[in-house]
Amino acid sequence: MQLTYSANMNPAIAGTLCDLTGRTIDSFAVETDNVYPGYGVVGGTTENQVKLPAAAVTAFKGIALLQAKEQNAAGAVVFGDKDTVPVLNKGRIWVPVTVAVAVDAQAFLVHTGATAGKFAASAGLSAAAAAKSGGNAANTGALTLDATTPILTGAKVGVYTVRCIAAASNSGTFRVIDPDGFVLGDVAVGATFANDIKFAIADGTQDFIVGEGFDITISSTATAIAGAKFKTSTTGAGIAVVELN
Repeated sequence: MQLTYSANMNPAIAGTLCDLTGRTIDSFAVETDNVYPGYGVVGGTTENQVKLPAAAVTAFKGIALLQAKEQNAAGAVVFGDKDTVPVLNKGRIWVPVTVAVAVDAQAFLVHTGATAGKFAASAGLSAAAAAKSGGNAANTGALTLDATTPILTGAKVGVYTVRCIAAASNSGTFRVIDPDGFVLGDVAVGATFANDIKFAIADGTQDFIVGEGFDITISSTATAIAGAKFKTSTTGAGIAVVELN
């Protein structure tokens, strides 16, 4: 005979409530399909719609709850187009995470790629380099991001500009400015720059001229959700409890 009871539920699958603490749940219509239980959703085209995030999150609505629902042909429970989905916007719920997470750490909603809607422990920055808008002369050289750590501590989301400020035969000096307009330093062709971002510029068959250069765009793959914290930890991808306040 069971003589004691707990308000906590056993570890469960994504989309189930963690415990019996206070919670708030709203209902929406799915604007597009493939909203899985435990995934975070954002506002859709109309006020009563939700969908998976596809860009930096500005209209977080909550997390899709698991409810009694038939599996699809692939054996998965998923809310499809125009289905009614219950969405938790306050309380504790099990969610899928893409990486290791820690208790009481800020929860981030992934908004890019195949894992959009899942949760992560950081903004997950990515970097891409291209010739400056308008381009450079042919064969002037190339900027290559560091293969191991292109993004360093302190990097900001936005566009870093790298511009030639002094031309030289088979060389040149470039100035690096961050997305907020602050000068981070100068770097010569052939040397490595390492402040917020890490890269090197190689010489080409034609010398750079003043004003030519490159743009490095730092993008986030996940957005911090205000008032959302992890309440359990993982050692890698799996499921964890997120608390929404």
